[in-house]
Amino acid sequence: MPDCHGQTRSKQHKTRRLVRMSKVCEICGKKPMVGNHVSHAHNVNKRRFNPNLQRVRARHQGQVKKIMACTRCIRSGKIEKVPRGEQKN
Repeated sequence: MPDCHGQTRSKQHKTRRLVRMSKVCEICGKKPMVGNHVSHAHNVNKRRFNPNLQRVRARHQGQVKKIMACTRCIRSGKIEKVPRGEQKN
């Protein structure tokens, strides 16, 4: 539907769409888990246990790119970190 200037709403508002990163490790596939938050009075509420993900510049599948990796994968050496000065291949 045109507005007062004769433009459609989609052309009038040119904003970037927010891209949400999924909370999944790209190496091992670790995802958020669901559990209970239990208070001292034993009131139970649902909660999420999110993995500790870090954005790391690493060599993944032969390419250098930034990936989301959990700290367990980083510590265990499942990824090869690449310094900033190295070229992307």
